[in-house]
Amino acid sequence: MIVRPSIFINITSRALSIVRNLRNNVPQPGFVSSPTVPPTVNIPDPLLNRGVIYEPPYLFETDTYPNYSMLAITMRGYDYVVLEGFFRYVEKVAKSLDVNVLESVAVPSKSSRVTILKPRSQHVDVEYTLNLYHRIVKLSKVKTTIAPIIFECIRLNIPEGVELKIGVPDIKDDAFRYVPDVELKQLQSEMDAITKEKEDKEKMKYLKREQKQKDKNQAMLLSILSPTLVSEPLPITSNEHDEKSYVYKKTIMDQLILTELDSDSFDVDNLIENVAYKAVDGNITNQNFDLFLLEDKFRKAMSILQAQQVLNERTIKQLQDSCEQERQTWSGSVAQLEELYQNAYTDQQELEMRISVISTKVIQIGHQLESKSNPRQQLVEARTTGKYLERFLDSNDDVIGMFHDISKLEQAAHVIHQLYNVLQELPDEPKFIEAKTKVNERYMAIEEMLLQEFSRAQVRNDKKAMKKYIKLLSKFKGYFDNPNIDIFDAIPQLFTKVSELINELFDQPEKVIEKLIITVYTEKLTPYVRMKLEPYEKNPDLENMEKYLQTLYLLNKKASKLSNDLQTQKISDDPAFLHKLNQYAFKGYLKSYSKYELTCLEEKFQLQLERFEESSGGQRRVKQAGLTSITDIIQQRLLNTGDQVDESRFSPELGAALLDDCKTSMNRITTLSEGFEASENVCQCFLRLLNALCVQHVETELQFSLNAIPGNEPKQEPDIKFFHAILQTNNIIQLVERYFVFNIAPLLTGVQQQSVALQTKEKVINQLEELINIGIDKSLSCMIGYIRIMLNEQKRSDFRPETDPLITECSNVCSRIVRFIDTHITRLEQAFDGKNLTDVLNEYGIRFHRAIIDHVFKFEYNITGGLMMLQDISEYKKCSKKFRSLMVEQLFTILHALVNLLVVVPENLRQISTEGHLATLTREIIESFVMLRGDYRSAKLHNFINLND
Repeated sequence: MIVRPSIFINITSRALSIVRNLRNNVPQPGFVSSPTVPPTVNIPDPLLNRGVIYEPPYLFETDTYPNYSMLAITMRGYDYVVLEGFFRYVEKVAKSLDVNVLESVAVPSKSSRVTILKPRSQHVDVEYTLNLYHRIVKLSKVKTTIAPIIFECIRLNIPEGVELKIGVPDIKDDAFRYVPDVELKQLQSEMDAITKEKEDKEKMKYLKREQKQKDKNQAMLLSILSPTLVSEPLPITSNEHDEKSYVYKKTIMDQLILTELDSDSFDVDNLIENVAYKAVDGNITNQNFDLFLLEDKFRKAMSILQAQQVLNERTIKQLQDSCEQERQTWSGSVAQLEELYQNAYTDQQELEMRISVISTKVIQIGHQLESKSNPRQQLVEARTTGKYLERFLDSNDDVIGMFHDISKLEQAAHVIHQLYNVLQELPDEPKFIEAKTKVNERYMAIEEMLLQEFSRAQVRNDKKAMKKYIKLLSKFKGYFDNPNIDIFDAIPQLFTKVSELINELFDQPEKVIEKLIITVYTEKLTPYVRMKLEPYEKNPDLENMEKYLQTLYLLNKKASKLSNDLQTQKISDDPAFLHKLNQYAFKGYLKSYSKYELTCLEEKFQLQLERFEESSGGQRRVKQAGLTSITDIIQQRLLNTGDQVDESRFSPELGAALLDDCKTSMNRITTLSEGFEASENVCQCFLRLLNALCVQHVETELQFSLNAIPGNEPKQEPDIKFFHAILQTNNIIQLVERYFVFNIAPLLTGVQQQSVALQTKEKVINQLEELINIGIDKSLSCMIGYIRIMLNEQKRSDFRPETDPLITECSNVCSRIVRFIDTHITRLEQAFDGKNLTDVLNEYGIRFHRAIIDHVFKFEYNITGGLMMLQDISEYKKCSKKFRSLMVEQLFTILHALVNLLVVVPENLRQISTEGHLATLTREIIESFVMLRGDYRSAKLHNFINLND
């Protein structure tokens, strides 16, 4: 236990002050103290302090409304453009509402692969790679009054396909944003382990040392304290290093002080109180209180503390000396280790330099020996070859017999191989012809003998002999071809047979197999592909071009399957090895494939359109250049057809044929094209399909149908075929849309060509919609014009008859108009559906209502004529329900009420004009219908309908 000097001084001063106070307050004998006067308490006057009101500051620290301290708006989606736009929108909404946007971050996207299997199979049909993009907007101190507004704005504008989550920030998202340094983390973990191990060792040493010192100090202190501390301590030895310099007897006071000093929660005041209490044994009354005994106890306690201080100072000095000695020892050891490390490093550098010099010299000597040995060996072989060549050139020398000895087959194979190579360099002169013939015969014979010996060794399972004959046969160039064997089926069978044997015979079977594959692809597969495709390239018409593309597609597909089959046998460590060989075999054809494919597709589309024109009897089709030639086509057809314009000739069979051609090209493109080239080819194919199907066929036929619509004043009942053209156009557009969604869009996901295809498709569809809108307006105008012509058949005299006939049904004109409307509403229902049908019928009904009103205002009516018109309007009102429009029904209901004013007696005009549907109309409208009555002036009906009277 170590007691600081400041604590000791504090204890001493406090003890002396307590003793002095007790000594001054001791009562003197013979005197009686006066009764104690209770102290007075000064209470402040509240009236004097009423102007000052103290309010705690925490009352003003909180806001009026509670806040969200932190909010995180998390957005996820697979469409990058849509998600990024919504991400910016959320930021703008938050800033517009004065919300603090703490941070807007983009979390790295997560990729996932989705595969679709073929029906009833485990083979992959389609494979997609989906990227899930992630954005986070962090808001701070969001008021609870503003938060619901932000949430509602975000909810109402969230786009389709975006996942939204609002909550507190997630630590995992922040951690996922940063890429961890694996090497740094590994080094940090190693350093933490080493540091922890050192700390544990130091802690154990410190605890042992502290416990040992504590026991030693306690034993020393107890041994030097006296039983009573009355007399001075008596030394028993003069040795400074002896721990028992004084002898005391242990007392209760010693135990008390030592216990207090050892306590973790040491308190000076508590120690003084305990010493005072133990000194008087708890007797603190004035009668038995012994002041001098208390002072004596305090002095004894101070003596104990002084002895403890001396002991602590001695211990501190010993620990300092020990630490200094240990520091010097370890510093010397570290210096020695540094010197040893430097020496070892220097020796290692010298050794590496010597090894490098020696290896360089060894390589030099090896090259020199090889340069000396190879020429000598070549000279020996050349001399031997020259001798045999001389014998072959001598027509009288029978040298062939020496090659029939089986025991010398290896030597004969080597010699005949050298002779064969030498004679290939000699010219075809008469003096060398005979020698070349003999060598070629022996060359083929020895090769046949080697093959026979290899077969015998294979039967005997003599692998050593098989290896020797393979080495000899590798120098010969004999090939045995079988044109009836399918090369794509034969190659896997070949490798299945020879792979195991090659692994056993050759030291490096991987290189042998790779060399064999390269030879098969370059010398067998490549010529085979060339042989299949060259006949179609010589005559590049449409038929041969289609056969060329289909053959190239099938060959490439078989080659890809072959590469996949060979890859399962782990032929090469490089996964792209077989793919590179496959690309090499088709390299020259894949470069020009895109041009051939697009040209062929364009010509096939034009051929289909020309056949359609021939089958339909038209003569207007010429080869089109693009989207700008429609006007010329229309003018040409109008010139060819004269005054009468024929009806539309939409062909579903033509659309199906064009789609089939496009699908065939798409299948080839996905197999033969890769990367950007594949996306560009897919986009170009789709654009050509739009041009051929939607522009050259649909838009042209739609324009012809539009021109076939009669004018606004047809002389006979119009038979409008344009509605059928709209139906056919709608079917073809839906067919193109489905084809784009299921076949084109998956191939263009995430590339620039996707936007090009979408924009072109929308442009073409918008052009068709404009033509349809023009045709609908023209058709409705034609139908309303014919209705007006039928209405004009009614004369003024029809509504001012001189007699009063019995009116039980509508007029003949009204019946014809109703039948005409029913017929064309049926046609509209066949051509349109949904909202389009509702809008067209609504427009038709409004125009019909306008025509009826104009017709009503043409005449002047008596009571009978008014009843006739009212009967017709009633029939028109029934017919208005077929327009499926509440507005049209209300218009005809109001019209019926207005026409009813023509037959009402004058006395009831005011009452009827202020009731029902007429109550909402102005006086001018009502008066305009009343003015149509024949008795308007004579009966002074103006006064009856004046509502202000």
